[in-house]
Amino acid sequence: MMRARPTAAQERWLKLAARYPEYRQAQAVVSGAGDWRTVGFLTRCGLFVLGLIAAAAVCGLFFVMFARHTLIPAGLALCVAAEILMRRNRWFASGMEEILFIVGLTLLALGLLDAGHVFTVWSDEVTLAWVIAAAWLLAGLRMLNPLFTTVATLLASYALSALLRRGSYDAAVVHRADLWSGWFCCGVAVLALALGNRIWQRPSHDRMLDWLVVSMPVAAYLYLVSRSFTWRGWQQDVQPSWPAVIGLTGFAAAAVLAAWRRRTHAPLFAAMGCCICLAYELRYLTGMPLYARLIIWGGLLLLASYTLERYLRTPRSGITSRPLADREEVFNVVEATSAAMSSPAGRASVAVPGTQPAVQGEGGRFGGGGASGGY
Repeated sequence: MMRARPTAAQERWLKLAARYPEYRQAQAVVSGAGDWRTVGFLTRCGLFVLGLIAAAAVCGLFFVMFARHTLIPAGLALCVAAEILMRRNRWFASGMEEILFIVGLTLLALGLLDAGHVFTVWSDEVTLAWVIAAAWLLAGLRMLNPLFTTVATLLASYALSALLRRGSYDAAVVHRADLWSGWFCCGVAVLALALGNRIWQRPSHDRMLDWLVVSMPVAAYLYLVSRSFTWRGWQQDVQPSWPAVIGLTGFAAAAVLAAWRRRTHAPLFAAMGCCICLAYELRYLTGMPLYARLIIWGGLLLLASYTLERYLRTPRSGITSRPLADREEVFNVVEATSAAMSSPAGRASVAVPGTQPAVQGEGGRFGGGGASGGY
């Protein structure tokens, strides 16, 4: 049976091909990726849109054929089409099979809910959110797509908030539900940041954790400050939430430290998101008008970035602001590393050679006269 998805070594070669398109047809890349094919970002977006149109067409066709009972057969057809594209055509992260699979799995989940009649008066929203979150999580793990897993986590946080509200519109109940959802997002962000310290063989697993590290702190902040939002807009007389300020500051510091130690960008993006949330939360602390704050903080940010760029022109601890000069050399290094990691003995311990001397006296180990052949 054909493999359902590329191996970890093949996925690393596909990532190399996506990062350096000029080496996509190189012999080492083609042989390392096996029969799997990937596309660029713009092509992936185009195929994603075409897949969405195809999914809508299939749903319309099955609605004509099955009327009310359309969801389950249409979902099965879309999932089967996505599996065919992956197993037979060897497409991976091309956009079309991803949208077909996620739409198909969502239709299956909705069809099972409709067939089981599990909705109640207050739990329609809760059950729907949990089921769709589970469907998107399964699709993300199957397609190795970080967008799907991140959306699934956000839907799970919304389902938790809706579960704690239980249809109540009381301000205290809603605030408590959003508070617990915010803490849930904080826990996911901290867990993703901690798991990022582990060496994952698949690049897609790293991307899943990176997306959670970047998005979850912002989602947590939005839940924690939801008290200041009304249907007429954001209230203007809200005092800073000091627990949120302390949490954002601590996570930003931990993210910067993790980025420095791991040499990765995602924790830095997470720290920048936390800084934006901090700037908004402390917007009324100084009492200055908006234009003055924009001028002062923008000037300080520009000065800090310029100073850091000048400082890192000289490589320091392996970090530099200068672009890589020779991409051929980079390709050779990545090729050797990927080949070593994909080989069976790449991650296994290799036995240390014996410590016998290069020259053995007295005629070798046995027989005399150098019978052992060791001189």
